[in-house]
Amino acid sequence: MKNADQILVVDDGKIVQQGKHKELVSQPGIYRDFIDIRKKSAGWQIG
Repeated sequence: MKNADQILVVDDGKIVQQGKHKELVSQPGIYRDFIDIRKKSAGWQIG
């Protein structure tokens, strides 16, 4: 996703955010929340 020309964030069937990765992570919203959770879970181990 980081290299995408355009990222669209859809919530409840509506586009709520759009832009490039750097733009979207620099502002509060669903996309940044998703990236933060993904980073935190990268080190998790189950088992």
